[in-house]
Amino acid sequence: MAPRSMAGREAQPTPAPTDRAPQHSPWHAGAPGPSESTRAPARRLAERLGQPYWALVRNALQHFASEISRRRVVRVLVAYCVAMFGALQGLDVMVTRLELPGVWMRWAVLVSLVGLPVAAALSWVFDLTAGGVVRTAPAGSVPESARPPAPSTRQRALTWGALLTLVASVGWLAWRDQRYRHARSRLDEAIRLADAGKLAEAFALATEVDKVLPAEPALTRLWPDVSRLVDVETTPAGAVVQARLYGAGDAAWRTLGVTPVSGARIPVLPTQLRLTKPGFAVAERANWRYGPPHVKLAASLFREGDVPSGMVAVPGGDMPWLPLVGLENVIPGDVPEAFVDRYEVTNGEYRRFIEAGGYRMREYWREPFVDGGRTLSWDEAMRRFRDRTGRPGPATWQSGDFPEGQRDHPVTGVSWYEAAAYAAWAGKSLPTIYHWARAATTWAAPEVVPRSNFGGVGLMQVGASGGVSGYGLNDMAGNAKEWCWNSAGDRRYILGGAFNEPIYMFNDADAQPPFERDATFGFRLAQYPKPVRPELLAPLRRQMRDYSKERPVDEPAFRIYAGLYGYDKKELDPRVESVTDADRWRVERVSFAAAYRGERMSALVFTPKSIPPPWQVVIHFPGSGALHARSSVEVGTATFNFILKSGRALVYPIYKSTYERGDGLTSDNQDRSRNYRDHVLMWTQDLARALDYVETRKDLDATRIAFHGVSWGGALGPLIAAVEPRIRAVVLVSGGLEFQATLPEVDPLNYAPRVRQPTLMINGRYDFFFPVETSQLPLFRLLGTPARDKRQVIAEGGHWPPQDLLVKETIDWLDRYLGTVR
Repeated sequence: MAPRSMAGREAQPTPAPTDRAPQHSPWHAGAPGPSESTRAPARRLAERLGQPYWALVRNALQHFASEISRRRVVRVLVAYCVAMFGALQGLDVMVTRLELPGVWMRWAVLVSLVGLPVAAALSWVFDLTAGGVVRTAPAGSVPESARPPAPSTRQRALTWGALLTLVASVGWLAWRDQRYRHARSRLDEAIRLADAGKLAEAFALATEVDKVLPAEPALTRLWPDVSRLVDVETTPAGAVVQARLYGAGDAAWRTLGVTPVSGARIPVLPTQLRLTKPGFAVAERANWRYGPPHVKLAASLFREGDVPSGMVAVPGGDMPWLPLVGLENVIPGDVPEAFVDRYEVTNGEYRRFIEAGGYRMREYWREPFVDGGRTLSWDEAMRRFRDRTGRPGPATWQSGDFPEGQRDHPVTGVSWYEAAAYAAWAGKSLPTIYHWARAATTWAAPEVVPRSNFGGVGLMQVGASGGVSGYGLNDMAGNAKEWCWNSAGDRRYILGGAFNEPIYMFNDADAQPPFERDATFGFRLAQYPKPVRPELLAPLRRQMRDYSKERPVDEPAFRIYAGLYGYDKKELDPRVESVTDADRWRVERVSFAAAYRGERMSALVFTPKSIPPPWQVVIHFPGSGALHARSSVEVGTATFNFILKSGRALVYPIYKSTYERGDGLTSDNQDRSRNYRDHVLMWTQDLARALDYVETRKDLDATRIAFHGVSWGGALGPLIAAVEPRIRAVVLVSGGLEFQATLPEVDPLNYAPRVRQPTLMINGRYDFFFPVETSQLPLFRLLGTPARDKRQVIAEGGHWPPQDLLVKETIDWLDRYLGTVR
């Protein structure tokens, strides 16, 4: 390049000396500044150029930008940035959608960052070659007319914009990669928590990950384990839907949308829903642990004022069974909607009834007074309804008034007749047991009971406990027992249990003499917008067995009964119908000849991918939900997938009456019919034929077989284990003895003492089907297994024990009695 011309510089006018430079210095007027040696070069340079120091810096940057804008490096870097941005975007989509290793993305970002200075250096080198120089020659080496125009403001802006875009793109990619890696680590943690049974924490993490990686395949597979979808419709529409985990604080409400809501995701754990709309009464619903993966809720909203003060609208509809122990066989059918008191009737409210002359006005005492088959006169009956001092009122009162400081406690010490009279005075009614059970959501005992007043030192103020039903009613579990309308012989039902009773009384269909005035007997009221059918008001006789008094049959009788379960072992004729692959296991659908009526049956055979054969075998017997489902194509694995993860095979026979083999039987409750007896025989033979099939396969170890029964399977498990010697270990989950009478040849009571295999029972303390004291413990004590080889675990849960405990206890038991998986 030609030397720079000195004449060009001398031609410029020399500025006159001026004092402006010190005025623009940031250290003028006595401000602290750098040392003299530091200021001197800057001042001398500024004086030589005739410009302030900061103007010099600005001009230098402008010159640098001008030079850069003339070089090829800018165009190269811009093109490089655009190309890398597009490539990384495409790779990001591939990594996310195809679930490629996350390290691919990290290496791609690293390579792009390393390539940036390489591309810049190469383009700079090309600029220095004779043929590759693209910048303009110096101003002094060419005539003025031949010089290219100086870069315009627009050109300089574009240059700086390109540089800033480059830096921003690199930064954005680095941030995106960091965000992806953080989300991926959170997803891995959510999967670990879900496997450990910590579903609430797993759901919270999965919700966070969904904001970053909504299409991540691993997240898609995780959702069914930690969440379910919910559709909510209201009449009228436009209600805000909020959700929170059952029992969480008010701050935990999360808005799902405005009705109609479709496909909103909620935890698989018990969840409360709140529906609000201006001008309408707030409605509450709940979704419990047991339910389908996609829940559909519909609610009719009542205008404010249409729901009586202090009451809650409980919806009507079909009631396929009565969720009270001893009454499970009752099929109510359509039960109309009702308004039910949110709280139990209090002492203060009952005193107003007395002050209004309630004990003197016969029109409120509408039912005949019957005690032990004898009808009492008005005066004779009224003499029984006195307090401790002989004044009219509850048995717990004194001098015609409630104890000091208990105005808002539930009134107790009242008979059924007094409760009915108060209801007539209030223009309401005692609830039928159907309306009471629906309002109480008794099937939600695992969530309601632990938060209710059970095991306390006394009655609590209404609403003080955290026990809330699925419809938002307080204290339906514990605190005071509550009289209902229906009778059982010469008794009346009184439900919910008291603070000093066992927790299973929440689900128990208790009935007491109507004149009984115990210190824990109270009530709440109902009101019906539509007339109640007479059948819902009729007496009900409960079926209840006291296993402390019953005895199994003797050995000769048992041998006769056990002989009924034999069958002819004809040719199996096995066929493989289909094979599918899941993430960690393989599923074969096989069919073979059943043991009866010339039928064929099928079974699902799940085999793990992580362990080579031969595999230990666990044969599964499901809960009663299989009786209602009509297709086994999408059998859920939630109740047993941890067994597959442990490296064992699982065989799931499609039993008679379940899935595609439905034959009209829809209840697992035992009864005394021949139809039920025949089905028990078929179910046991179906399992035996599945074991016959296992023995034909070399990849299944027929010498190490365990039985895994859940709920319905847990109840039938003792019978099956007693008649099937090929079973070496037994796991009964949520099982127990049922309360309905049945024929002796299919009664588990007669088979439990003949069980010899090591047996593990896992139950919940709040199981509403099989209470601890009256169902679980009698079965455990009856088992004929040696004491050292039987174990019962009673968890702090309901009909389905906590997942983490369930996994640990089951796998430990299988390892102990089948051997560890290699």
